[in-house]
Amino acid sequence: MRLRDASRTLYYDVKKKVADHQAPLKKEETTLPDDWEGGVAAEPRSNYLIYLAIATFFFFFITVGVAYFVRFAGIDRTVSTSKITILTQGPSVADSGLATPLTIRIANGNPVPIEDVALTIIYPDGTYKKTADDTVRLHRDEIVIGSMETGEVVSKNVTPILYGIDGQEKEIVYEVGYQAQGTSQPMRIEDSHSIKLRTTPILLTKPTHTSPVSGKEVTFQTKVQSNMKDIIDTVYVQVSYPSGFSPSSFSTTPFNAERTLWRLSSLRPNEGRDVWVRGVISGKERDEQAFVVGVFVSPTGQLSESVKVAEESVIFAIEKSFIDIDLALNGSRDRTIAVSPGGVVSGQLSWKNADKERLEDLIITVSLSGNGFDERSVTSPNGHLSESLRQIVWDKQQIRSYSLIRAGGQGEVEFSFNTLSQQSEALQAERNVIVSVSAKALRAQTRSVETIDHALQRQVSLRGSLQVVARTLYQDGSFSNQGPTPPQVGKRTSYTLAYDIQNSGNPIEDFFMKIPLNRGVTFAGQIAGIARDFWTYDEGFNEIAVRIPSFTAVGQRSSRSFEVQIIVDPDERDVGNVLILSQGTTWQARDAYINESVQGSVQPLSTEVLSEPLREAERGGVVAPSS
Repeated sequence: MRLRDASRTLYYDVKKKVADHQAPLKKEETTLPDDWEGGVAAEPRSNYLIYLAIATFFFFFITVGVAYFVRFAGIDRTVSTSKITILTQGPSVADSGLATPLTIRIANGNPVPIEDVALTIIYPDGTYKKTADDTVRLHRDEIVIGSMETGEVVSKNVTPILYGIDGQEKEIVYEVGYQAQGTSQPMRIEDSHSIKLRTTPILLTKPTHTSPVSGKEVTFQTKVQSNMKDIIDTVYVQVSYPSGFSPSSFSTTPFNAERTLWRLSSLRPNEGRDVWVRGVISGKERDEQAFVVGVFVSPTGQLSESVKVAEESVIFAIEKSFIDIDLALNGSRDRTIAVSPGGVVSGQLSWKNADKERLEDLIITVSLSGNGFDERSVTSPNGHLSESLRQIVWDKQQIRSYSLIRAGGQGEVEFSFNTLSQQSEALQAERNVIVSVSAKALRAQTRSVETIDHALQRQVSLRGSLQVVARTLYQDGSFSNQGPTPPQVGKRTSYTLAYDIQNSGNPIEDFFMKIPLNRGVTFAGQIAGIARDFWTYDEGFNEIAVRIPSFTAVGQRSSRSFEVQIIVDPDERDVGNVLILSQGTTWQARDAYINESVQGSVQPLSTEVLSEPLREAERGGVVAPSS
């Protein structure tokens, strides 16, 4: 039945039902109208409008209902990301270090074709892939698919190699971008696939240690073994030492200056290597310490692209020594102190018999190593200097009470030395002084000799020397300056502000300088010697900020220079005066070698140009306008 016929039938049916419920007309009002239709009189016009409105409502309701039915009966022409399906076929558990085959299926469920389809795969850290010639790190894949018809399914295969620790979760993220045919509106859908790693390419045994007595030598040992069927080319072993541990010897020469990293040559299948480090540990009795070992694999051979695949640790408590020793340098008990070149280091050493029995013939020795100190400056009021001038010894020859010390007995000694000055050539290659304390005594009852080598160590690190020298230029420098010198009222003159940063010794990081410009001084918008990304200008404060991320290394002298062009526009109030161009210039930086903040200020700069042979320019005083 057509909708029009249905609505007409509904209209007359409703009209009849309404008529049946109307109250009977009064007899005198009953007449037979001209539009008599088979015994039912036509209604008044007002009732006719009511019937029409009701029928129209039902006609609209039926029309919407039919449309609703059509919309949800499968005839849906809308384009939606919900109709794009991404399905990953592959394991949810994989072996670390082995290729994991995955198939990504993309299905277009939209009623129209889609175009410019592209699949982006974002891989987690520690993902690699093998090429025909090499193994490369894998960050993301961009796969162009093009167009897809309605109902079409596209499959793409990838074979990533995931590295990580056993039990670690790795998530691969997929992004599909496209647009509906005939439109320019880009659309995007995202999905992901998680893989849990099992096994590991390197087996690492839990570290073991010898008796960790404070002040005595202790050895930490572990074993690294290949768990792969192929040769592993590059393996790194990194350790985290306990607090108070000073390493002295190793199974393999350390790879870094901190002596915490080793690079092992290639490991054959099932091949194992013993890794050990030996040194002296110090600390209080029952202090809990940890020795941590991590193993990293680098398929590309680069340390920066290595991935941790195993980690083990051992926790232990320090055992009591026969003697307690404490050392303060310049009043600090920190393991490392910073001293300026040419400075004095004063040591206060205290000791106590921690044994339950008496000690005899106590000998305490302080050893100095490194070339950062002046050997001729080493002194002690009651100690004996060795011939090398690098050791101070206190024994019963200098201190009679050291012949016999009761349980709980204690004492103190002092010493001092000077660090090398900044001008010393030896200082350029050595920026540290190591102070090490050893002790030896005889147990009175058992007659056994107790010795503690390197019972305690302290490090003196020398600060670098950072200076900033500033000057005003007109003729010289990177910029071509214009205008009269000395400056004249009513005329503009440009100058160059030159800054030389001179660094001696230590690497400098995060150098930052603020250059505030004075009244009547304008920044010309140019800086030479510094990349645009490393300087800014604040117009509101009329201030320039310059940043230098890092420069110089230990044992080197270097400098950095940059120049700023500015413009002065003097007025009559300035006549006869030397104009101050910039004052209150400050800088700060970090001495990366000792991890200490340094800061300073720069002398004010004016229109006096003292470094150039221009007599008038040197004076810098503003002159009146010419007549």
